[in-house]
Amino acid sequence: MANKKDNIMLKNMENETKIFVAWLKKLVKLDKVVTARWVAGKVGVTPATISSYVTDRTKPNFKIRQAIIEAVGVDYEEVLRVGRQELLPPRPESDVMEEAAKEAIQKALKDMPIIDLRNQKNALHHQIIDKFKDQDLATEINSILLNIERLDAEELKVFRDYAKSRLNKINTEDKTKRNAG
Repeated sequence: MANKKDNIMLKNMENETKIFVAWLKKLVKLDKVVTARWVAGKVGVTPATISSYVTDRTKPNFKIRQAIIEAVGVDYEEVLRVGRQELLPPRPESDVMEEAAKEAIQKALKDMPIIDLRNQKNALHHQIIDKFKDQDLATEINSILLNIERLDAEELKVFRDYAKSRLNKINTEDKTKRNAG
């Protein structure tokens, strides 16, 4: 009588075989080079034997599965990934259409240049800082403003309004001096 651990191991082996067969079925169906005849020749069995694996009439043993994986030259994890994917229920038509639409959009956008707006904003910011006579002071003020915004975004607006009022006062004083002189 088999114990629970043996039953789990047998179940895992059975699942691995199902996953392998699903991968093999997809491989020989879709690949124009790796046919059932090609696989059979590489592992020393008849094409009918490979066909019986693909149609699930017989199950390949461990040595045959290993030989096929080695002959095809794929990673075992890839076999498991593709096989599991093949065993999933078919996706709804809407999902397939959505994916096709995404692929079409990506293909259409492939040749379009990518514009990174952050870089444009950074470039504009650096252009403004570069116009200051004292660039270190300008950078320090920007750093202070950043800290103010982190602590209280509304306070940054107060600072903006103060800076605008100071600018208006300075402009007014400058006009008064020019008119007086």
